[in-house]
Amino acid sequence: MLDPSETIVAIASHPGPAIRGLVRLSGPLALSIVLEGFEADSPTPLPSRPTSYVGRIPLTNPSSRLPAMLVLWPGPRSYTGQPVAEVHTVGSPPLLRHLVALYLARGARPAERGEFTLRAFLSGRIDLAQSEAVLHVIEATTPGQLDSALRQLAGGLAGPLRLLRDRLLDRLVELEANLDFVDEPDVSPIVRQALVDDLADASAQLDGLIASHRSRDRAETRPRVVLIGRPNAGKSQLFNALLGEEQAIVSPVAGTTRDYLIGLCECDGLAIELIDTAGEEPARHAIAELSQAQRGRQVAEADLLLRCVPADE
Repeated sequence: MLDPSETIVAIASHPGPAIRGLVRLSGPLALSIVLEGFEADSPTPLPSRPTSYVGRIPLTNPSSRLPAMLVLWPGPRSYTGQPVAEVHTVGSPPLLRHLVALYLARGARPAERGEFTLRAFLSGRIDLAQSEAVLHVIEATTPGQLDSALRQLAGGLAGPLRLLRDRLLDRLVELEANLDFVDEPDVSPIVRQALVDDLADASAQLDGLIASHRSRDRAETRPRVVLIGRPNAGKSQLFNALLGEEQAIVSPVAGTTRDYLIGLCECDGLAIELIDTAGEEPARHAIAELSQAQRGRQVAEADLLLRCVPADE
């Protein structure tokens, strides 16, 4: 079990070399851990609001002073809702790992994957849809995916849901007032058809939000195009031609492809997964049966089926 009361630390910048690197801590000891031994250019009391300090971090191995800037959030208005500290310094992977080891020795523990965002969710700083959007921002591979994820992170789904919830609660209050105080002159009688129409409209809005959410999730993966057809229809030859390299074995002997092959192919600027499968034929033996079962699974998961026929037909 992950204990949110523990102080966690992790490298929060790109894993490779860079001009600047970042180490992040979150938890009750985050500020005191990074301030311990820090040689600041100005006094460094524990801050009561977001504060930054410029200075140096003494290192023992190698013995030197590492230039760094500390950015401190005392909480609860930090990203995680806890005290958060970021150490900005030279983006050298060995140096960043050295800093993490230093902070581990002072009482922090390694953060698990996604634990900073988990703490943000548990503290109410972000909702579930926004926490999911953080992952989509990290995994975005195209400008369109990044734009969609950023809008989601800014409340693209939570906002409409909140408005819809408030609207339904208002309807619930009206309904309960009509049930409990039907004879009171101040209570306006609810019109049954108006209530039905309002609920139907709310249901339609929810369906639209679900469809939008699913289409955004689907856009995060590459479209899967599966080549199908009978044996020796030219699937493997087409597969190689579209990829621009000889990945699949091409032979005049029917049934050469038994397993399926996956290759990444660019189609008019869109990256797709192109999948070559075994030819459609009766399963006359155990290997053919397995081959056809694999072909069936690929067909079931396809976004597009591309049927191949011999060129002389």
